[in-house]
Amino acid sequence: MANLEDDFYYKTYGQHAVNKHRKKALERFGPDFFSEENNFSMPVPVDEQYKHSPEQPCFWKFVQIVLAGRKDEHWNPMASFCSVCDLEYNIIVHFEKLEFESQFVENLIDPNHVSEQGLMHFNPTLPLGMTQEELTKLYFQQLSAQDVEGLYKLYELGFRLFGYAFEYEEKIYPM
Repeated sequence: MANLEDDFYYKTYGQHAVNKHRKKALERFGPDFFSEENNFSMPVPVDEQYKHSPEQPCFWKFVQIVLAGRKDEHWNPMASFCSVCDLEYNIIVHFEKLEFESQFVENLIDPNHVSEQGLMHFNPTLPLGMTQEELTKLYFQQLSAQDVEGLYKLYELGFRLFGYAFEYEEKIYPM
């Protein structure tokens, strides 16, 4: 488990999220949701090095931070801090498919280099045999329709500019 005393993101965002949303999260999910037996709110078991603790924010609490307008360059909408329309792009890589698409980019950089994995492995916590889409659905089951709609509205321009789409409760975004 992470050493939270030295963790910048925990001190800057995580501790605030846990404290601010603890009561509402306990009401919504119940205390067992945050137990070790329930992976401290993670929808699937993970290796020891990636395990959370009850002090860390869960996905739902993180979403509440984002929806409340807490800003950080890691989750701000792309269009809000870069000149998307001012730059000429040759390639747009979707981070969710980075493991696959990085092989393509790697081949553009060096056509003679052969790599089975590409530049990086995307999600080391993804259980064997589970797709990224299946894991994402498990996380989204923690959210309300209002949460999902709020996230979509926040990131709508990115969905439209970069060709993203997703389905939630039989509704397809972008609409």
